[in-house]
Amino acid sequence: MCIGIWSLEHPEYALVLCTNRDEFLDRPTQNAHFHSFETQDLDRPASDGQVLSGRDVQAGGSCTNITEPARNYNTSRGSLVSSFLLSQSSHPLEDEVGKIVPEDANYAGFNLLLFAPSPSLEADTSDASSMSIRYDALLVTNHGGGGALTSRPLQANERICGGVSNGVDGAGGDPWPKVQHATQGFGDAVSKLPAGTSEAELTEHLFNLLAWVPISFIYVSLSFPHPLCISSIRSHPFFSHTPLPKLPPRP
Repeated sequence: MCIGIWSLEHPEYALVLCTNRDEFLDRPTQNAHFHSFETQDLDRPASDGQVLSGRDVQAGGSCTNITEPARNYNTSRGSLVSSFLLSQSSHPLEDEVGKIVPEDANYAGFNLLLFAPSPSLEADTSDASSMSIRYDALLVTNHGGGGALTSRPLQANERICGGVSNGVDGAGGDPWPKVQHATQGFGDAVSKLPAGTSEAELTEHLFNLLAWVPISFIYVSLSFPHPLCISSIRSHPFFSHTPLPKLPPRP
């Protein structure tokens, strides 16, 4: 179950984004590279393109995952990501959502966070070198498999430090423990580190955050809302998931 945490109001960075694809089963994936969603061959990655991201080779697009009753859907969530990133439109985010989602779309459950850069209101638009970037943001969701698609802008506190996983937005329940821990730790990392902290130091703090696993975590599905990182485990269709055994050191 993936998680994303971000800040859009950092004094030095227009966007600080930290994500973790913490699925408990391995899936073929390409490392981050420039591409245009034109290939999914692990041995022949794309050499150019305008999109910089890792690739889900199996499903073809994003790093989403949600557990729900088995059902076939007629559209791929990955196409939402590629359609948005490849769009040349300058329409507002709200209008762009209507363009990339087919009228008869029927998706498995998802949460999709969209960012679009816009010039800062304080910038001198006559001098391109002095302009700073500010991001508009929109959270798009269908509230579970086959649900109606809705979207909303981020609230002020979510722009300062926000987080999202596979929980249902607006359902009224408490945030998942992993999201609570991540947003608190992320907020501390981006706000309390001394001024002038290098990108390498900030990155190290964020990677440490993404590696968090609660001491009490066990490998059952009801526990997945808790850890930020879940190691790969071996599974059998008739038995519960169990951790991979540690191999003895080589002689």
